[in-house]
Amino acid sequence: MNAVNKLPRTYSEVIAINVDIQNDFALPSGALSVNGGEDIVNPANSTNKFVRENSGQVIFTQDWHRPDNKKHFEKWPVHCVQHKAGAALHDNLDVVADDTIAQKGMYLEDDGYSGWGAELQTGALFHALSHLHRSERTVGRAIGILARQAAEKGDRIAVLIQGLATDYCDRATVVDALNNTSQEIVDVYVVTDAMKAVNIHPEDGARALAEMLAAGAHPITSQEIVDGSIVIDRGRLER
Repeated sequence: MNAVNKLPRTYSEVIAINVDIQNDFALPSGALSVNGGEDIVNPANSTNKFVRENSGQVIFTQDWHRPDNKKHFEKWPVHCVQHKAGAALHDNLDVVADDTIAQKGMYLEDDGYSGWGAELQTGALFHALSHLHRSERTVGRAIGILARQAAEKGDRIAVLIQGLATDYCDRATVVDALNNTSQEIVDVYVVTDAMKAVNIHPEDGARALAEMLAAGAHPITSQEIVDGSIVIDRGRLER
C-alpha cells in the first residue's frame, strides 16, 4: 500500500479506540450479539496494555441509547440502553482509572455508529478537555488536539482502532478518523484480530475491512503491536 508498511515505524503518541465492547454486542446472550464477539477481548486487552505501557491514551466508547429511541430501535433490537447491564463494558475487558470512557447514540436523531463523535465522560482525556462545553468534549476533538501538538514538533501519532462491529461502528469510526485527520500526521490502524462483524450478509465484514483499507487505514494485529511493529518514542516530544 504505502510506506507505513515498512515497519517498525516510530510515533510520539499512541491512542487506542475500543469501539463498543459491550455486553449486548460481545456476549452470546446479548441483545445484538456479534458472533465470536467475546473472542476480541483478549487481543483488545493486549493492545491496550501496550498503549498504557507507552504512556498513550486508551479510550472506550459505549453505545448509550435512550430507552425511548424508537427510530434507532426500528432498525435494530433494543440494545445498550443507558444504565442497563447490556450497555456495560464486558467484564473481562481491562479498564483502569485513567482510561477515557466516551458515550454515543445518546440522542433521538443520532444512530451513534461512529466513535469519533462520542462524548467524553470520565478519564484522562475528559479531564484534559474539561474546560470545553460538553458537546465539544469528543473523541475526535481530543485526538485533533494531540495531532496538532505532534504536528507542531514534526512528529506523528498512531491511532489504533478495534472493537465491535467491523461492518458498522468500527467502519464508521475508522472512516471518520481518516476523514478528520491528516495522513501526514496521523496513521490510523485497524487491529484486525480485535474486530468481529455482524455479517447480516456473509461478506459484510470483509467488504467493510476492504473499504477501510482503501480509504487509507493500515491493518495490524495485536500480536504485531506487542512484538514491536510500531515504536513509541515519547522523548521526541521534548526535542
